[in-house]
Amino acid sequence: MSYRAGARMGAGIVECDVTFTSDGELVCRYSECGLHTTTNIVAAPLNNKCTVPWTGPADASPAPQCCTSDLTLAEYKTLEAKMDASNPTATTPEEVKLVAVRPLAQDRIRISPLPDSSSLA
Repeated sequence: MSYRAGARMGAGIVECDVTFTSDGELVCRYSECGLHTTTNIVAAPLNNKCTVPWTGPADASPAPQCCTSDLTLAEYKTLEAKMDASNPTATTPEEVKLVAVRPLAQDRIRISPLPDSSSLA
């Protein structure tokens, strides 16, 4: 979505960090192993495929680590994105998922196109 917005706003170049899925497909992601804080994976059956699945609160369990390379492209496409956040005291997968489910800033702010470069001179 952000790539399309940048192109609509006139970006000449769109750069993305690339990582891979377990079946060798490339995807644009900033962090290969950040799925547990940026998606709903810990509340989904795919949690069991994580390098370190979420099993409970951080004080009693190892911190989860869910990587793009843990999943096939088809599995990756089933995840729901969320704002990057974690709740180390969560006692249920739903609490982990809900920690960051709130309106994103771009939902509340109207983004205007950038001015023509000739008007900046």
